[in-house]
Amino acid sequence: MNDGIHTIGSARGFMLVTVLFLITVVAVLVATMSTTVGVQHISGVYSLQQARAFAAAISGLEYGAERAVSAGVCTNGGITLPGINFSVTLSCASTPAIDEAGNITTVYQLSSTASSGTLGDVGFVTRTVRATVN
Repeated sequence: MNDGIHTIGSARGFMLVTVLFLITVVAVLVATMSTTVGVQHISGVYSLQQARAFAAAISGLEYGAERAVSAGVCTNGGITLPGINFSVTLSCASTPAIDEAGNITTVYQLSSTASSGTLGDVGFVTRTVRATVN
């Protein structure tokens, strides 16, 4: 008869189950943490590329605005910005000269798109900025 007292023989193997459970829990935690670190790294790389694309698009826009305002030239097509790995395309549309209280002005609508990589690739990034100047 057993009065609720466990003998050593009946508890044998209980510690093995506990250790295996703890090893499984620790393994799952390590796998989750490594995945999280990997995702954070990739996210940081994408953020950096997006910031670079935005800066390249702004540079193209500034180039087009300067040419439009100072020289009256509307630049369309690809432009080369030295030292970057982005393709920058600038488009410009101008209105006919407008007489504003005796001041003749032309309004330029500019759009600059910077992209890197191939559409559909994991590393593809593109940014477009627009501005209106006169």
